[in-house]
Amino acid sequence: MATGRLGGQVVQAPVLGLAARWCGWFSMLAVLLSARAAGACAGRGRAVVLTVRQLAPQRSQRLRMVVFVATMPAGVVAFAAPSVLLLIGSEVSENRGAAVLGSVLQVAAAASFVAVAALTFACVAPALHAIAPGDRRFARSWAHDRGVVLVEVAELAATADSARAATVLVRCLLAHADRHHVAILARSHNERVAEVYKRLGFAPLPRGNGRTMLRPPRTRPPFGV
Repeated sequence: MATGRLGGQVVQAPVLGLAARWCGWFSMLAVLLSARAAGACAGRGRAVVLTVRQLAPQRSQRLRMVVFVATMPAGVVAFAAPSVLLLIGSEVSENRGAAVLGSVLQVAAAASFVAVAALTFACVAPALHAIAPGDRRFARSWAHDRGVVLVEVAELAATADSARAATVLVRCLLAHADRHHVAILARSHNERVAEVYKRLGFAPLPRGNGRTMLRPPRTRPPFGV
């Protein structure tokens, strides 16, 4: 679900999208597992999930990184499986005298490796780098100047028919943030989502294209004041 909702335009393609979701599924799972291990992942059934990351004051992400790296062996196996199978087929073909087929399978193995790498990157990049570094730096500086804790909602995904579950989870997050005087940084995927964020108290950063939005703690003055 998260891969399909956060994978950008590539996962929406009729045939290519299926391959992209298959390639990006394990990477997205590793991201969610690492966030869960750090106590920074929340969900509501199988309908909606979100992760947060504290930006200011900066905290160690060591546990997240350890869990993420721990999943890499299985990820490498899944990533390389198509190429390895094609190479095995090439070796078998050559041993049986089908040299031409063996050469074709070798080329296909190299092509499949490049294709899987490209699809994986295209699928996970929009989710992992939704907020630009410049926006993060500005928001972190804003939080530091005002002495507030700032967290980034890194991944927020919900199934198309689970709007209420997403609303409940987001409102729980906002209530928790207000109780603890926490500011939230998020990025809207489109204008419709941006309008929803505005109704929840978010405002576009003074610098940027209007998609990256900040919600100050309700007990503190708005940012820019």
